[in-house]
Amino acid sequence: MAVGLRYHHSCVNCFGLNTDERNEKGLPCEVCLSEEVEPGEVLQRLEKNGKLMFYRYIKDFEKNFSDFSDFFKRVTGFPPTGFQRIWMKRVLLSKSFTAIAPTGVGKTTFGMVTSLWFSFHAKRSAMILPTLTLVLQIRERLEGMVKRIDGDVDIIHYHAGMKEKEKKEFFEKLERGDFHIAIFSTQFLSKNREILSKLKFDFVFVDDVDAVLKSSKNIDTILMMLGIEKEAIEKALMKLRKKREEELEIGEHGILVVSSATARPKGIRPLLFRELLGFDVGTLVVGVRNITNLRVKSEDTDDLLDLLEKLKDGIVLLARDEKTIKWLSEIVEGAGFPVGKSWENLEKALEDFSEGKVSIIAGVYSYYGKLVRGLDLPKRVKFVIFWGTPVFEYFIDMEKAPRFVIRRVLFEVSKKNTKVKKLLQIVDRSDIETLRNRLKVVLTEDEWEETIKRIFARYRIKERKLLLPDVLTYIQASGRSSRLLGSKLTKGVSILFETDEAVFESLRERLDWLTEEEWIDLEDADWETLLKEVEESRKEEKKEFMDVKSTLLIVESPTKAETISRFFGRSSTRRYKGILVHESITGDGIFLLTATRGHVYDLVTEGGIYGVEVENGKFVPVYETIRRCRKCGYQFSQDLDTCPKCGSKDIDNKLDVLKSLREIALEVDEILVATDPDVEGEKISWDVTQYLIPVNNNTRRIEMHEITRYGFREGIASKRDVDSNLVKSQIVRRVQDRWIGFELSKKIQKAFNSLNLSA
Repeated sequence: MAVGLRYHHSCVNCFGLNTDERNEKGLPCEVCLSEEVEPGEVLQRLEKNGKLMFYRYIKDFEKNFSDFSDFFKRVTGFPPTGFQRIWMKRVLLSKSFTAIAPTGVGKTTFGMVTSLWFSFHAKRSAMILPTLTLVLQIRERLEGMVKRIDGDVDIIHYHAGMKEKEKKEFFEKLERGDFHIAIFSTQFLSKNREILSKLKFDFVFVDDVDAVLKSSKNIDTILMMLGIEKEAIEKALMKLRKKREEELEIGEHGILVVSSATARPKGIRPLLFRELLGFDVGTLVVGVRNITNLRVKSEDTDDLLDLLEKLKDGIVLLARDEKTIKWLSEIVEGAGFPVGKSWENLEKALEDFSEGKVSIIAGVYSYYGKLVRGLDLPKRVKFVIFWGTPVFEYFIDMEKAPRFVIRRVLFEVSKKNTKVKKLLQIVDRSDIETLRNRLKVVLTEDEWEETIKRIFARYRIKERKLLLPDVLTYIQASGRSSRLLGSKLTKGVSILFETDEAVFESLRERLDWLTEEEWIDLEDADWETLLKEVEESRKEEKKEFMDVKSTLLIVESPTKAETISRFFGRSSTRRYKGILVHESITGDGIFLLTATRGHVYDLVTEGGIYGVEVENGKFVPVYETIRRCRKCGYQFSQDLDTCPKCGSKDIDNKLDVLKSLREIALEVDEILVATDPDVEGEKISWDVTQYLIPVNNNTRRIEMHEITRYGFREGIASKRDVDSNLVKSQIVRRVQDRWIGFELSKKIQKAFNSLNLSA
């Protein structure tokens, strides 16, 4: 494909001038390595010649990743999946990030293996978990992993049920730093900030970022656990409050990995992760699940007993409150089914269920419930039964209505009611109590009632309360039945007993939007096939590998990158020098989307014939990264740190974009360049491709003819190489512009004695 071009700053070893031909072969420039050798010999030759520079970093990274992958397979029995591979690479690159992935695909396993990996390199880790259940499960699983590799790892954990002697030993070890891995809950984090903030951790894994974000002090504690000084945190807060543009010096620090949040983080403090660690906390992703959703239109417990007879084992039974679940458990046990009662003794209930002593474990569903967030038993949990839909209940009376109800009513009424419209103009919309009091004056009870019924017509209103589906609790709880087992996703079945059509439809619609999962009525289920799939997916001898790819998708426009990311629910954003990277999960895998902001290279203006050298009768265009002065807007392609027009040093250099892209290229399995489908887009595609190939040769070109989901999928399905003929046509056009335009401009400037004129 190489078309005979030379690019400044493209050498993979010294960042000097290199040809597109050598870059395509993965070779450094001729100054670093005069002869052409096989890729496997490059490192040795550079070392022998005393020319080894950045190339060592790439090869060290590749070796470390290979070692990390082998370690992962040794402790788990399976190779890492696509999700886990990209996370492992980021850790090796010392990047903090949000682990964007659906429930059950191995986030916690990654956290455990990474903690062990750090312990084998004499480094210290912390795992912060949402529930006591998970603290106990993770401790047990980690100890099992250590035995598997016959390692010597000091693991400490804390939970409220420990004996006083055990607690004392834990705190003594913690304060001395005499451990490799510490496991504790978010609640422990909140209560022991002073001790934890004095310790230095190389790796911190947070599996409950929602709870962490609720307290600004928790955020500060975690940052200090990473080795970031309190002074640096205060400076970052000041920068955020005053919206300053400045670089912060924070020194060396540990790596933070957090799970995605279920709601958009609020306030200024969560932005500290962006300012100090370079990433935004994302929101929940639901994408990879293998669950069949069944609905039972019944409230008859006999139907529940018939169902249990069919399912037999591996059942999680959930109800809305303790009174209901106790009543159900009595009926179920009376029919001869042994039940583990999580509200009596959680640890014993889990142990009995895990060992098969009971076929059912029962509890209450809530987002932070013990069985909703704290149950990770992929072999045992096969079926999740909901006795009623998880819902939020909100008062609809004007006196008690929550913030979002007040706002919805105001918006609706203001369309026709001038008094309310005026009210919105003079009262702060965040001041809910003032709005509520003013509403009583300008809105009658009848108008309020009529508006409430109109706005929430699709939802159930019962006993003066609005019932809205708690879809995230449903997703989390049902997801217990479809987890990563080794490297494959188990099949799960979620069964909902619900007779209220309005409540069910509101849940179904919301779930469709998030997961595109279908619902089947119980009587229409193919039980023979379903039960077979459930059992087959849990057979260990079936060594099929569930994998997804990670892809870097590069477009020209930042707006286009953001638009595409929103097609699939943009989940997280990371900031690099010169670019913003959005991360999304699709059925095709993990996508990192970013933009070049147009061309990255242009012909040099000095040397040769206006940037084109002549060698042995051949024309060789030479390219320099494009620079633009942020002060006066002047664009130039000279290797200068100051603007040749106004002298400003505030320069936007596309080299920053290219270096950031090369860094991200190390993380992903493949790179797709989706610049515009024309000759200019083709040239940008080649400029980027030849720069990235030395660090990731799985780089292809795609075209998107419309910025829609369909256009995206069509492009992904039509990968190709860069078209050299289109690239050459753009080069001819640009050289023509340069030769004729530059020469004419000189004549015009001379004739009119003005350097501001051009042809």
